[in-house]
Amino acid sequence: MIWEVYVPFTGIMLFEEEPERECWHEAGHAIVGHHLGLTVLAIGYSWVSGENADPNPSTWMATYDGFDNHALATHALGGMAAEITKLGDYDMGASNSDGQHFQELGCSFSRDHYTNEAVRILAERDAALVRVYDRLMKERMNPSYPPFEDTIDHMKKQVHLTREEFEALM
Repeated sequence: MIWEVYVPFTGIMLFEEEPERECWHEAGHAIVGHHLGLTVLAIGYSWVSGENADPNPSTWMATYDGFDNHALATHALGGMAAEITKLGDYDMGASNSDGQHFQELGCSFSRDHYTNEAVRILAERDAALVRVYDRLMKERMNPSYPPFEDTIDHMKKQVHLTREEFEALM
């Protein structure tokens, strides 16, 4: 069965933080990636703009090597698909980097095609999506792990779900 959405995907501009949306978004990336065979190393936060800036929610994957562009495009749009699935729209600002990654892949199908595929995957794995979201919301308020400086990119990060914890929720 081909999953088709007959209404255009609607994006909104947010002017304040929405923790629930962030957690749905990152849970979506992780669930779609896991379904496609990508290894989720962790989910948490990265201080992309420096230690004194607000952190960005992040899903860390082992590698993208060996995966075709169609799988990577579906994964890139998995966060947006989770927002659409659970909230009915998506944050245009937060999806900019995902959209940029999608554009760089140069896929032959439209963005909506890959978003539909991600929505289909998330619909099939809704219980796991909810479990990951619930855990991320809990960790957001009371993180189990302290922030650390990544030895590779020297960026401050904080893990909310380790690989093992994520796998246990699947």
